[in-house]
Amino acid sequence: MRIHYVFNTQYGDFSDTIILEDGVTMTEEEIEAEKQRRFSNWISVIESHSEIADASPDQVEGETQEVLGG
Repeated sequence: MRIHYVFNTQYGDFSDTIILEDGVTMTEEEIEAEKQRRFSNWISVIESHSEIADASPDQVEGETQEVLGG
């Protein structure tokens, strides 16, 4: 079974599909929780990338060196 859903946000639409294999079931509460989990993960990525896009080149360079151990 495929459960397609869309969230409209200030960043654009988040569209995803939960695919359940034959014999696998989820309650409505589990489905809603999974939708929210996936949406929250997407928002986290979008917002963390927004912070990088808004950062000055010096800030990004310093963070890159920290990640690389420099």
